[in-house]
Amino acid sequence: MTKQQQPSLLQRFIEARRAEIVVLVVLPISLLIAIQRALVDWFFFPSSSQTSHENRVGAVVRAVQVQTNRETTQQQQQQQQTLRTDRSPYHSHSLRNDTKANTTKIPLGSLRCVLSLDIDVDATNESGIVHVEPGATVGEVTTYLLQRGWMLECCLEMEDATLGGLAMAQGMTTHSHRCGLLSETVTEYTVVTAEGDLRVVREDNEHADLFRALPMSHGTLGFLVALRLRVIPSKPWVKLTYTPIYKRSALHELYTDVLDQAANDDPKTPFFVESIAFGKETSVLMTGYLSATNRNDDDDKTPATTNRIGWWWKPWFFKHVESKLQLKQATTEYIPIREYLMRHDRSMCMTMSTIIPYGNHILFRLLLGWLLPPQMTFLKSSHTPETREASLRKQCYQDVCFPSARLPIMLDFVEREFGIYPLLVYPCMLRNDRKAFVRVPPNDKDTNSNKSYNLNLGIYGIPPAMLEPNNRDKVYPMVTKVRRLEAWLRDIGGFQHTYCDSFQTEEEFSAMFDTDGLYKDMRTKYKCEGVFPSVYDKTRPEMDIWGWLREEEKDK
Repeated sequence: MTKQQQPSLLQRFIEARRAEIVVLVVLPISLLIAIQRALVDWFFFPSSSQTSHENRVGAVVRAVQVQTNRETTQQQQQQQQTLRTDRSPYHSHSLRNDTKANTTKIPLGSLRCVLSLDIDVDATNESGIVHVEPGATVGEVTTYLLQRGWMLECCLEMEDATLGGLAMAQGMTTHSHRCGLLSETVTEYTVVTAEGDLRVVREDNEHADLFRALPMSHGTLGFLVALRLRVIPSKPWVKLTYTPIYKRSALHELYTDVLDQAANDDPKTPFFVESIAFGKETSVLMTGYLSATNRNDDDDKTPATTNRIGWWWKPWFFKHVESKLQLKQATTEYIPIREYLMRHDRSMCMTMSTIIPYGNHILFRLLLGWLLPPQMTFLKSSHTPETREASLRKQCYQDVCFPSARLPIMLDFVEREFGIYPLLVYPCMLRNDRKAFVRVPPNDKDTNSNKSYNLNLGIYGIPPAMLEPNNRDKVYPMVTKVRRLEAWLRDIGGFQHTYCDSFQTEEEFSAMFDTDGLYKDMRTKYKCEGVFPSVYDKTRPEMDIWGWLREEEKDK
């Protein structure tokens, strides 16, 4: 690796005292932000009537119409700015810090309420639909539903993620081997088009083509102002079994068995499935079922305990899982449902250990653990161009989805290129008829099936090579390595989550995602060109990565 340009004094100070800055500055300010958010919600968003919702939507419609339906001169047309939401980029779970410069911002920030819960009960089935505004967060909606005995069919682990953002991107969970992506649980979108028309979009109405195109469009086909999602009956506990694994091939075999069960609609299919790989051969597979009690059935002889993993003094969940490797046998715990659903939130999906190395120490957990996690909004807003560049070039934060049969060689690839552990692995079903943007490969097991079974791999952290003292000030070839990962995904029919930093050219992006099919047709049909940015423009890094790539190539 070649020498990197010398960082500024500020950057050196931030990197040297990163943990202390987070503990002494970021965490207290995050607490104040959380209190302020709670007070604002209490005063201004205690509830939402249909009338108040319609008034907020009406303001969006009028704002779009003012910008797009007026007659303009040719010169004004050339200067016309694209439309974006007024949501701060710091509130997004995307890694990008897009300033939205030279755009016109449309007021959607107030659309963050739960509107209704509709339950349908018959003799054989119980189902429900929750109606929400796009800014409602996973944590808010989960609390609302659990109080009523329900939960999102596809519930992510990050409390601050918004349902609108997930529906328009790639929401995927440990129940996705049964329900698919979060967008596949959406039954209805309400959008404002580029011409300011309000459209109710469903799979069975005149906008069925737009319904298929909206997932992963990132708001480039219209402004989302409401959506309806499927919900399912909840239970107060999750019965979670941890199975330690000491051979990589065994992990693949266990996942193959689970996916076979899911493909055959076996009633014994685990409700939740997830694994964490801690080394080249070691991992822990977790299978969970909803439970009405925290006691084993009489015919279940497996010892079980109750574990309230959400208490602040408890270890981060992934560290708790790692401890199961020492037991050499499967163990079972009962975990409160909400604490299970948000199990990775406190450790920010296993990344807190790179921010606060001593954050899992018992003294820190007892004294300050209740302050975790820090507010993502504040963390992102505190980025300078230098620290943002450092995070892009020295850290890996990638989520990728690929055919399940490729798990062994995918793990080998990540070991070779990044050497990062732990790795998060969980399965996902994709319905081919609902994937207009993802190029879904044929099912490995049944080419006549409408479903494809895939695995998702989360690669989060700093490569060990970057932590070696002699390499700290050198250029790590992160852009080159991520581009190799992206190329390999294109070759095997996988894809990268679009909230991650992508280092693809527009042509490579179009090879991974179908930007020239239905998506392009909908851009034309609903007159989006010149009004909304393209999905490639909206999901690419805000910094110039190509100069970094040339710099890395010089070191080859």
